Amino acid sequence: MPERLPVLTILSPLPNAVVGDAPFNVMGAVSVGSLTEPVSIDSVTVEIIGQPGTVQATLTYIPPSGGEPAQVTFKTTMQITGGQDPHGVIISVKSDAGLPVIGTVTVTVGPRLVPPSAWVDIQILPFLLGLDPPSFEPATLAADPRVKSLLATIAQAMANLQVVKDVSLYWMVVGPNVGYISNPPRLRIGFWILEQDFAPQDLIYPTADFPMLQMTPEAAKGCLALAPLLPQPPYDVRVPPAEAIVVTFALSISTLAIQFIVDALLPTINSDAERHSASVGSITVQTGGDNTLLGEVSGSFIGIAVNGTVAETLGILPRTGTHSNMAAVVKSEASSPLLNDLLMVLPFLGGIIAVGEGDLSGKVKSTLAGLLQDLPAWIPFRDSVLSAAPSLQDSFPFPMLVLNFASFGTNDSGVIGAGVGGLADRDQSMVGVNLSGPKSLPKYSPGSQSSYDVSLTAFEPDNDQMTWQVSGGGSTGTVGIGSLSQEGSFSTAFPISSGSKTFTVSVSGTETCASDPAQTLTGSASLAVEVTVPEAHKAEAAPAANANAASDMAAGAAQPKIPLAS
Repeated sequence: MPERLPVLTILSPLPNAVVGDAPFNVMGAVSVGSLTEPVSIDSVTVEIIGQPGTVQATLTYIPPSGGEPAQVTFKTTMQITGGQDPHGVIISVKSDAGLPVIGTVTVTVGPRLVPPSAWVDIQILPFLLGLDPPSFEPATLAADPRVKSLLATIAQAMANLQVVKDVSLYWMVVGPNVGYISNPPRLRIGFWILEQDFAPQDLIYPTADFPMLQMTPEAAKGCLALAPLLPQPPYDVRVPPAEAIVVTFALSISTLAIQFIVDALLPTINSDAERHSASVGSITVQTGGDNTLLGEVSGSFIGIAVNGTVAETLGILPRTGTHSNMAAVVKSEASSPLLNDLLMVLPFLGGIIAVGEGDLSGKVKSTLAGLLQDLPAWIPFRDSVLSAAPSLQDSFPFPMLVLNFASFGTNDSGVIGAGVGGLADRDQSMVGVNLSGPKSLPKYSPGSQSSYDVSLTAFEPDNDQMTWQVSGGGSTGTVGIGSLSQEGSFSTAFPISSGSKTFTVSVSGTETCASDPAQTLTGSASLAVEVTVPEAHKAEAAPAANANAASDMAAGAAQPKIPLAS
């Protein structure tokens, strides 16, 4: 038996190399020992820890030269097919020395690159952000306070959506992340729906300030680059009251992402279906070039098989009270009367395609239409956002982004849309505050709470809050206003234990110009509420103190503002 063991040298891959998920080379050399007592190399095998099987490397004998002993080189290719980083590559040398010689090198796949499930390409005037093109790297953008505020606002809004909570039971909802496209220069914001075992080293986990998973900046850069460039609309479409176009945008939501959402909602759909003697076996989503989103439905209703298509035609419609065209569902329909009846009792596709809320004529009412209607055409923000452009800041003390969609429809890949954003200045005449809720409580129980909703137009109140109050010594508090929805809600009790009384529920707020505190806008609204305590309720507890003021404050705090509203 030889006295020396062979010496293994691994040339590739290098320790901690990023090899990706494509085949990579494993190469090296084995010294056969001394010139007088060489070792005979029988084989070199390679395996990846956690993957089945081994691979025999190809061996090449190199004779002794210049006093150096002979060598055997080896080469093969390996490929990582799954599992989490890091991965161990084991090289085993067998020889007539009897004892194997084993070497290990650690490698990583690196960021697992997957295209976004949905993304928005934004072409914006860079001076509005005050960033030079070299600063548009993802890591730099992620650190910019205004961009972080934008992403956090989107994340907060997403985390509160029931559809996101439902999908997260089966998939990981990741994003938003921001990146930069250099040619042509534009920002890209991306979102992903991923398998639960997606590489954890490529993710940033939720925090109190950012309650959604995010890609790491490195992973986001690679993943966002996989999505095709979306064509931008022209700058020359300006709608009042905008004075100049400052941004164009284009968006895409993949058909697969919509299908993932629908699949995740099927248990909820069938839970509701049982109450109506119905069931849904499957819903298959399709898109095409006719601007129609389709759902092929297979199920049953009152013992009868139901198969058909739910169709929503997408487009743009004028938004009431503005000059803007906004994304909308222009028509919803079912392919059969029985399917239409089923739609009237089941929330198909979780608001992505249609929901069964029909009138007596059987017309399908679309929840997607309601979601799109909630997207405001006017987005107010504070002039501090324009601090990088002093001339604009002086001209727009109460700025507002005016959205206008140029298109909204479908193609073979999914839902697509595009539009522009114009810059406008707001004045007192544009401010609108709407307060809605019950105006009559004829069977009021002392201490019980009634809910009221607040919606704003062209108004960005200080501290992102409105103050509400009930007359006659009633409760008072604040209500947080969501920057995207421009809405909030609160509940209150009325200070009455018997008889009837009319109270005034009011909300009010002030917006102060960031650069010139002497300039302000104000907004308010009120409702007269007639409250009656029936005889049977007089003995009940006295009205409770304001139990929801703290929760209203917390609700407001949970909705950070986008940078346009900071």
